[in-house]
Amino acid sequence: MNQKEFVFDPPDRLTGQRAKIIERLKAGPATNAELVQIAIRFTARIHELRKCGYDIRIVRQDRDSGLVWYELV
Repeated sequence: MNQKEFVFDPPDRLTGQRAKIIERLKAGPATNAELVQIAIRFTARIHELRKCGYDIRIVRQDRDSGLVWYELV
């Protein structure tokens, strides 16, 4: 079965969930608890944003609480 290649929008044309995530990260680091309020599959959106050229990094993890902080570099 052949999968069609997903074509990503250029970074200046982001819409929807990806745009909301970028706007939130521009304000500073955000936790997974915050990002899941924007998109249930926020990790997929972060993956797409990284493919668009955004440098999004995990800057902190709390194994006890399960919180992960993401930052736009």
